[in-house]
Amino acid sequence: MIISKTPLRISFFGGGTDYPEWFKSNRGAVLSTTIDKYSYIALNIKSSLFHKKYVITYRNVEKKNNISEIKHPSVRACLNYFKVPAGCEVIYNGDLPARSGVGSSSSFTVGLLNCLYSLKNIKISKRKLAEKAIYIEKKNIKRKCWSSRSNCMFLWWF
Repeated sequence: MIISKTPLRISFFGGGTDYPEWFKSNRGAVLSTTIDKYSYIALNIKSSLFHKKYVITYRNVEKKNNISEIKHPSVRACLNYFKVPAGCEVIYNGDLPARSGVGSSSSFTVGLLNCLYSLKNIKISKRKLAEKAIYIEKKNIKRKCWSSRSNCMFLWWF
């Protein structure tokens, strides 16, 4: 089992001014920081003895045979990106509830990517991990996310 612990964040001001649509034609600045609250992702490769290939546990429990059936957008996008052929179990737990405005969705994506890179035995820098999370959120999930969100999740270590 691989477990990832990713920090949540708060913004003090400037939220929204780092959307590309805004800062391409205007100025913007954001002051944010990570906090001592975290998002935890556990990734476990499942035995073929289980009835469903993929079990995803967050506020809902999904048991699916195909990645395309998974409703959670980040899990579906990340598993597709890594082309995870074998079944797996993804379990999410967080110190704060989802949708509380502390970047839990980006923290989830960063944490799951971190687990998947570890599963594949691929070393990746924190910066590259943050960039990959932004790519997944913008291109695969089509989430209107801002640039500092995922960067904040990992760049606090620098």
